[in-house]
Amino acid sequence: MKQTEKHENVTGLDTKAMQTIWEKATVVPNFNPDVYRKDCFGAWIKWDEYERNRVEFSLGWSAVKLPDAVHPEPGLNQGLIPLQWENADIQPTETQHSRVTASGIINIKV
Repeated sequence: MKQTEKHENVTGLDTKAMQTIWEKATVVPNFNPDVYRKDCFGAWIKWDEYERNRVEFSLGWSAVKLPDAVHPEPGLNQGLIPLQWENADIQPTETQHSRVTASGIINIKV
């Protein structure tokens, strides 16, 4: 991966744009998909915590453009995707692409 490639956060989206991005997150059976989903690294996010970043244990998320080199499914990396705030805030490397994933119903550091 090139050193210049990094996550690119986008802020100030309207509700329609947020919804389009939200729908790219993974739906989890038995959870209301309008409220809870998982990002592409498996971390929980919550709809009403958009841009609620830097709050420990929050399910905040951001709209992010990932470089193809770190996207878990590069062919599906089209436009912006939702990422849990700590995953959105990372400088990706060859060995670490995310900071947070889920274990059961809680997010954990990786």
